[in-house]
Order: sequence, then C-alpha cells, then structure tokens
Amino acid sequence: MLPGRRDCGLIKRLAFAANIGTRLLLIVVLISAPSGLTAASQPLASTDEAAPAQLVVRKAFLMGTEATLQMYSADRDTALRQLEVFIRIVEETEDELSTWQTSSELSKVNALPLHVPAPVSNRMCRLLTTLRFWSRKTEGAFDPAVGTLVDVWDLRGQGRKPSPAEISRALSNSGIHRINLAECVVERTADVNFDAGAFGKGVALRRVLAESKTIGAGPWLINFGGQIVISGLPPDQVSWDVELAAPDRRLGYRGQVRLQKGSIATSGSFLRDRWVEEVRVGHILDPRSGQPAEFVGSVTVWDEDPLAADILSTALFVMGPREGLRWAETENVAVCYQTLEANGGIKSQANRLFLVSLSSSCRPLFATSSTRCVYEAMHPN
Repeated sequence: MLPGRRDCGLIKRLAFAANIGTRLLLIVVLISAPSGLTAASQPLASTDEAAPAQLVVRKAFLMGTEATLQMYSADRDTALRQLEVFIRIVEETEDELSTWQTSSELSKVNALPLHVPAPVSNRMCRLLTTLRFWSRKTEGAFDPAVGTLVDVWDLRGQGRKPSPAEISRALSNSGIHRINLAECVVERTADVNFDAGAFGKGVALRRVLAESKTIGAGPWLINFGGQIVISGLPPDQVSWDVELAAPDRRLGYRGQVRLQKGSIATSGSFLRDRWVEEVRVGHILDPRSGQPAEFVGSVTVWDEDPLAADILSTALFVMGPREGLRWAETENVAVCYQTLEANGGIKSQANRLFLVSLSSSCRPLFATSSTRCVYEAMHPN
C-alpha cells in the first residue's frame, strides 16, 4: 500500500528519529526544473576587509566525458593552478587505467599470459585489493573483470545480441576471482580482462580529494559525468546545492540534495540503452548472469569515499531496488532509486540514510502527476 499524507508525516518523524549520526550528510530538497545535472552555490556578501572569495570554474574533457571543476578562492590564479593539478591527476589516472591505451598498467595486466605470475606496482596492488573487496562484499553485483562480457555485447560499439553459447564462454572468462593476487604478484587463471568503467572515475576523484588536502585547496566541487565530489563549503554556506537529473531527462524534473562532504555517484540507463533485435542492451551488465541489468531507471549513492560511491552506484543498479534497498540497509549505504514505470511516471525509493527530511507533501525527488512516494527503509517488502 502506498503511503498517504498522514503516513508520510509519520515517515518523516520516524526518519528523524532514526540513528543516522554524522554519516548522513545529505538533505533532500524537492524541486521541478529543467533536466540536467549541475551544481552551484552562491556566496553571501562578505563584510570582511580581506578580498572576498570568488568562484573559479574550469571545464575539461576527461576519461571520455565532460568535467566541470569549481573552486572558491580569493586569488583566481591560485585557484586555476590548483584546478590544473586536479586535471593532471585525472589524466594520470586515465593513463594508468585506460583499456584503450596498450601502454597503461591495467592494459598490461589484461595482456599477461595465462598462468604466468607477474609483479604489479604498489598502487595497482592496492587498487586490485580494493576491487576484490567490493566484489566479494556485493556478492558479485560489482565485478571489474567483465571486459570479455563488454566485448561480447559490443557495449563500446553499436551493441549486439550474443548467443547463449557466447555469453557462457564470456562468463567463463570473467570475474575477478579468476585473478590470483598475492604480495603484489598477479596471475591470470583465465582470459579475464578488466574494464574500468565502473571504478575509474572514482579512483581519480579519490586521488584528487587526497591531493587537495595536501596543497590546501579552497572549497571546491567537481561534477564528473554523473559523479560529484566536494571538499569544504562555499563561503557563508552550509552546503553545496547539487541538482540531480531525472532518469528520463525528457520529463524535465529533477531533485536537489545539499551536500556537505563526500561524493554522490549516479548510475542510470534508458537513454544510453540500445535495442538490438528487440532486446534492450543496457550499458550496465550484471556480472553474475552476463546479461544487461534489468533495472530501468537510476540509482544515486552517497559515500565519503568517491571510489566507494562510484563502485556502489553500479552494484546497486545491478541489484535493483528490491535487492539493493535491503543490502544498503544492512550495509549502511545511503541510496536513492528512481524507477521509470510503464505509465511514464517515476517511483522514488530512498533509505533513511539518504533521506534527512521529506517535504510536507512527501513528494519524492522527481515530482510528476504520476509519481509515487515510497519510503522503503521501514518496510522493504
């Protein structure tokens, strides 16, 4: 049964009563606005004699997508130099993880002969250890070693419908569990290939966040193709106001969250999906079945660690709302699902770690006449 206004009022009180703690740093604000994903926060007027901080914006094309970098600083030249440092870190990460460049370390791992152990760098060793951890933690919903499946579905091309036999063969050559890793020595036990699509941006943004603390950068935000990370707050503001695109941008509705730290990552389908021989070929695959993930919509995850947010947005998309909300509740992950329904409406589902407050009318993030308000954390069944 869907909640009414009184039920949603009770939900609001229960959500506030939950033991959210300092981990919960997102405040959902509901709006109706043009489609897209932007982030902005305007500073209040300063009465200090010191030069007021100004917003410096830099755009760049990184890892195959457009990135927008914003920083508040009293000195524009300093801000631009620091933003260039951030861009260089992302470019260096791409050089390390790109599967298009045969010279990258990840490509060299993919090209290792079978059953021939080879050392990797300490940085790659730490990354592979982290990726293995999350693959096990999500019970395979996230798996970075799906390059063979990506190829058989031609996801980097026009898309195709592989035969069951092709999928079976690809599955036998997929999975990070087929990579042995001990003391930074890697051994491929099958023709497994890594694909950085579900973690590459998160790695880059994690490194940017670490470097920004070292160089003492001013408050900044990076909007990087569906993922946003911040450090510090705009002058005289309590948050960055971040707008989230609806899963179907043609609807022209979106929500807004107030981000105080960490990163939010959104994984979505629909507009990027293809239809091949009357089969929907989604760009996110389920590593467990070798098939495109069945969920149609988007999922947004918040975490203090940009890499965890990136990984979990993919894993929870693969799980879908029913499985994903249960898993997120158990693992204390902040998540919000936006499901496209057959009637063209959007069903909004978020757990209590994502929702700090609801509007008095209990509207979900994307409010349309056919949108349904569902609070799944209490009763996920």
